[in-house]
Amino acid sequence: MIFTKANSNEILSGDVSQWTKSLLPTLCCPSGCNKQMQLTQFISRKNCNIYFYNIGCENCRKSYCVKQVLNLKKDKVNQLFIKGKTLYSILAVSGVHSTEFIAHDEHTNSVLMPSITGDTLEKLIIQSFFKGEKSHLKCLNLLAALADQQAIMHATKIPDNLPMPTPCSNLEYENRLAEYLDIGFIQQALTFAEETPQQKIAALGESFKEGMENVLLHGDFQAKNVLIDKHNSAVLIDLNYGLGHPLFDIAQFLTQLVRLHRTWNFPKAKSYLEQYGDHFLKVYFSHGNEHLKKDLPFFMLWAMAFSLRGDLTMPAFVKRYIGSHIKASVMYKKWAGISQ
Repeated sequence: MIFTKANSNEILSGDVSQWTKSLLPTLCCPSGCNKQMQLTQFISRKNCNIYFYNIGCENCRKSYCVKQVLNLKKDKVNQLFIKGKTLYSILAVSGVHSTEFIAHDEHTNSVLMPSITGDTLEKLIIQSFFKGEKSHLKCLNLLAALADQQAIMHATKIPDNLPMPTPCSNLEYENRLAEYLDIGFIQQALTFAEETPQQKIAALGESFKEGMENVLLHGDFQAKNVLIDKHNSAVLIDLNYGLGHPLFDIAQFLTQLVRLHRTWNFPKAKSYLEQYGDHFLKVYFSHGNEHLKKDLPFFMLWAMAFSLRGDLTMPAFVKRYIGSHIKASVMYKKWAGISQ
């Protein structure tokens, strides 16, 4: 439903970027009717300089979303658009549902996409804690389909002429983790029974350091970046399209399940989240990629250390709770290969 003029003006009078003032008045419906688009909703993520504009055409009733990224150079946004437009078609043929890029505007660092309505997988997971078995089974089925999609995505061949970043080697992952572990809070939170993260990394041996996987990554794979559309399909959103080790994606997804338990800390939520993670892994590793399992403990450590960086500004008593929750987390210790 298009906002009334009064509501639209109210949104426009807020903290809205130059995009609204410069591009919106000239933007016509891309479906072919060429009518001027109207702003229906404005969402600001000030912490990461990202703006979302939901826009609609009153004539053909179609809706679109514009994502504007202010903290990226224009050539980076251009590369993201080229990658997204090309890979969307390749992934769609393979059965992977992702966000389609229709057009982009270099002047305002904006990308135009179809508007997808639906709830995030994260929201459905949380709702399952309070609903019946039907909701629980729905989440299990969605996670199985998502695991299939992710395995297919990780096996996707990337065109040689696509502007992709240099793949991240295992040694680079390890060096970055070492930087995170220099922070006392992170080091302490991830030390179990006197075994430090550094000792766990050393046990991997030189063969791990010399390794490199070169697969297509989501780059920010977590339940809140998966939309469940009207067809009950899992649609990947906010893709960064990186290259590296596939378990970078998988560990990031599992780590967010552990963090959800930190927020929803009661037995049913714990039981469901552990089932969801185990089920996702079972399906993902059924695609002939079981040889990667040995690397999961390292990437769980990596993903949790990266995640904890966001908690550094928390008060001391909150950080103590976070550390104690990780040490008590059965699901984290299981997926990170820590003796219980």
